[in-house]
Amino acid sequence: MSLGASHLAAVPRYYHAGMTQALFEALFDDQAQPMWVVDAGTRAFLAVNEAALRLYGYTRDEFLALSADDLEENVDDVRRAFADWSNSCSQRVWRHKRKSGEAFDARVTSFSLEFAGRRARLAVIENLDRVRGE
Repeated sequence: MSLGASHLAAVPRYYHAGMTQALFEALFDDQAQPMWVVDAGTRAFLAVNEAALRLYGYTRDEFLALSADDLEENVDDVRRAFADWSNSCSQRVWRHKRKSGEAFDARVTSFSLEFAGRRARLAVIENLDRVRGE
């Protein structure tokens, strides 16, 4: 898959020392599971894969202009979760909003990492409403 201009800021520094930009992009973007990388301090999105764009209904540029606060119904909970850097891995069910305004339950499994020199979280999203409906 040719991505043209890189849409990821940089390979996370501590993700894997030998991983190239192209390999990271392929592993991240080609995943069927929705994923994103978010800055732990500002909660701004740094990267998003195609599956997440389809799930939330945004274009890449629209999504990258958002923060994690924009997807969650309870912003105070989001801020508290990001303030606690002690969990290198966490899993929680959140009530997320799509671009259309439709809400759904999302299981978010996230991992701490350094991405482009920033403290960040890599999140894998599972749409629980879809799972329940199958």
